Amino acid sequence: MAVDLKSDVDRRLAELMIQCRNDPLLFVKTVFPWGQPGTSLSHVTEMQKWQEDYLIKLRDMLVKEPFDGKNPVLCRQIAVASGHGVGKSALSCWLILWIMSTRPDSKGTITANSAKQLKTKTWGELSKWLNMCVTREWFEYHNAPQNMSLCHVSNPNEWRCDAITCKEENSEAFAGQHAHGSSSWYLFDEASAIPSVIWKVTEGGKFGGEPFHFVFGNPTRKDGMFFDCFHDNKSSWETIHVDSRDSTLLNNEQIEVFLKTCSTEDEKRFRVYGKFPETSEDQFIATNVIEDSKNRIPSVLDGEPLICGIDVARGGDDFGVIQFRRGNDARTFKKYKIPGRLISDSTVFIDLIDKACTDNPPDMMYIDETGMGGPIKDELVKMGLSLQGYTFW
Repeated sequence: MAVDLKSDVDRRLAELMIQCRNDPLLFVKTVFPWGQPGTSLSHVTEMQKWQEDYLIKLRDMLVKEPFDGKNPVLCRQIAVASGHGVGKSALSCWLILWIMSTRPDSKGTITANSAKQLKTKTWGELSKWLNMCVTREWFEYHNAPQNMSLCHVSNPNEWRCDAITCKEENSEAFAGQHAHGSSSWYLFDEASAIPSVIWKVTEGGKFGGEPFHFVFGNPTRKDGMFFDCFHDNKSSWETIHVDSRDSTLLNNEQIEVFLKTCSTEDEKRFRVYGKFPETSEDQFIATNVIEDSKNRIPSVLDGEPLICGIDVARGGDDFGVIQFRRGNDARTFKKYKIPGRLISDSTVFIDLIDKACTDNPPDMMYIDETGMGGPIKDELVKMGLSLQGYTFW
């Protein structure tokens, strides 16, 4: 291990770090003074169970595909969505110190949703854990406005990590990070609010060596890159949900008071349960309602009318949709869809509506007449179709 071995203590530490290289759980249990009198951990003898499970999951990933120092491996990516106060910041600091202590010449970037969160919470917490870590003499810690960094004392340019704000105009600062013979790594705190451009720029730093990407956050939004870690991109990420009620750090009685007085189910989900909300600002019907409807068996009573609903896309990737329903059966009948970018000429969509209603003559039609839908509704009425318009703002 490329450290300056000035003493027998350093040699023993180097040997310990070699043992901890693929065992972050051993590192955390060994390098901090758990339960020792006179330390900040004098009354703390063990970590939270979810933290231990996380470190075991990471260890399993490392053992499954170890890095030989030459041939690059897939990025080890873990995303944690949690309620408040479960100990995300502490685990973040352990990961930072583990990589820095076990991987010479590693390069890391840490960011958070705001400059204040980054400086006072994420990076400020690191100072506390560094001062308790047995490898603290190997590193220099800085927390100045223009220099939030942790560097190896003898190789500060090549063996370091930096805390950088996540403003979109600062995205270039996340580019160009490489460590082909070691680890290029990223840690995102309160990841729901980190702009997508920052996520995308970091991808280049994962192409070589042994890359890592650790992300933590309260799941406040049901869209964005953090949300995608648990959904569209789930195959590339190990994911963990942490409920605040499972943490021994918190007062469960107070949490129950909050749950009883909280006005919305979604707020309970992301503040306590560690789950993403069911709705978003631009979503009219909750996701759980949609998922439940998919599992219900359609049933139709004799004589129920055939209803046609029309949603007109206004361009881009949205679809113009023509949907039929009889009773609660919206599956039997063909759905017509056309990309909004192809509806620049409204006659294209009008012709499609005419064809759909010729194939399945409806008893009643409804259309969203907001924006582009208004003129289309007027034209359909002229054609003799019975149509009811609705406006959504």
